[in-house]
Amino acid sequence: MMRTIRLYGRLADMVGQRVFRIYARTVYEAARFLCVNYPNIAEQFIADSYHVYVGDKLINDTEVTNPIGSDDITFVPVIQGSFPIILGAAFIAGGFFLPVAGFIATALIGIGVSMVLSGVSQLLSPTPQTFTPNASGLSSKDQPRSTAFGNITNTSQQGLPIPIQYGEILVGSITISIGQQTVNRA
Repeated sequence: MMRTIRLYGRLADMVGQRVFRIYARTVYEAARFLCVNYPNIAEQFIADSYHVYVGDKLINDTEVTNPIGSDDITFVPVIQGSFPIILGAAFIAGGFFLPVAGFIATALIGIGVSMVLSGVSQLLSPTPQTFTPNASGLSSKDQPRSTAFGNITNTSQQGLPIPIQYGEILVGSITISIGQQTVNRA
């Protein structure tokens, strides 16, 4: 079905166009269209965070392959960094200096304070590294080496499934939990 894709932020600047009309049944097909026709867009998707809307509905990462109706697909960048701090300061100043009613001024100040605090927390907290497992479930380049239990390599990381076997098995184990205590016996 023919649908409209709308781009905002750096995506639109990189492509040089904000609106596309394409045939796509899913959000994945629309993103694939952009990545195939504009190869630098893939790095932009990885570098920045984007919200994807189908009509007015925010799509999460589990819904990108679901068929969608006839609504437009919109890629909107997520506000990050120091911009929320600046915008929050503007809201606080607007709450103090604009001649508005008490409730509206209080709301502007409250929104401004929350934006300033969220911006500061984004600047202070590090961006988490993404984990890309290989066939064995471990990242090939960042495979942790453990010296617990006599220098065996633990093959599990947080968030991976734990296999359940029945009967006798002849494979390595996955350490789920470990506890050690040091006792001074004098």
